[in-house]
Amino acid sequence: MNTILSKFCLLPMWIRAAILLFLLIVLLYKLFGKIIFFIFSVLPFLLQKFYRCVFCIIEFPMEKMHKRIGGLFSKIDNYHEQIGKTIDNTLESWYKKWHSYETLNTPICILIYIVCVVYIVIPSYIEMNVPLVNIGNSFYMYTEEQLVNWLKKSDTIVSRMSMSEIDEEQDEIEENELGLETVKGIKLTLIVTGVKTSLLVRDIPSLEGNRLESLKNDDEVTWQGRLAFAEADERVEPWVYIYTANGVEGWSRLYYLQPNTYGSIEYCVVWE
Repeated sequence: MNTILSKFCLLPMWIRAAILLFLLIVLLYKLFGKIIFFIFSVLPFLLQKFYRCVFCIIEFPMEKMHKRIGGLFSKIDNYHEQIGKTIDNTLESWYKKWHSYETLNTPICILIYIVCVVYIVIPSYIEMNVPLVNIGNSFYMYTEEQLVNWLKKSDTIVSRMSMSEIDEEQDEIEENELGLETVKGIKLTLIVTGVKTSLLVRDIPSLEGNRLESLKNDDEVTWQGRLAFAEADERVEPWVYIYTANGVEGWSRLYYLQPNTYGSIEYCVVWE
């Protein structure tokens, strides 16, 4: 995706604008085409109603003068009626065409497309300091920059997710090749043994950690593979994260814990 975006950004501005506007118009037409054309049909409808009001205001005194004086006013009144009917019929035809958008969709979309492209690219080829003319180009450049940045960011996130999935699959393949069993989802039971008074469960793997519970010989705990090395009695010992029968969880010295069964089970640890 990033390669495509880089090549797209190297294209001339009018080609980029033509491509993006084409995609935008196609999308809007597919989603909101009928609604947009129906809204635009309101314009000739309102113009027709407004023109009829103006026509009636002018026609009323014109008709009175025609009946009383005649002559020149009769000709003006006749011309006024003919012109009025022509304009009214034109607005009526315009309204019907917009209202029944199926007959106009293709030429109107092409016209809008061409006008928008021209409006955007004109300031790039003609130096004009008119804000009304430059607003289309400025808005397009800002929108294009935001869109490209969003696509690049989305592609980066997707790529990272894909690489993460690939790494997980590779790890699973390597574990299977080694013939090892993972400890995820497996609960191993350990038994307290060899303590003189009690085995303490602490919140951190250290003799300075807070005491959470005291265990005695033959007490059973559950271990799910978490292990760390820390100093105890002036030497470095392995500590394991265990779950007691009372629902307490914390760190304890592995030196005083042993499996309740051995057999052919392979005990693996998760290094932290």
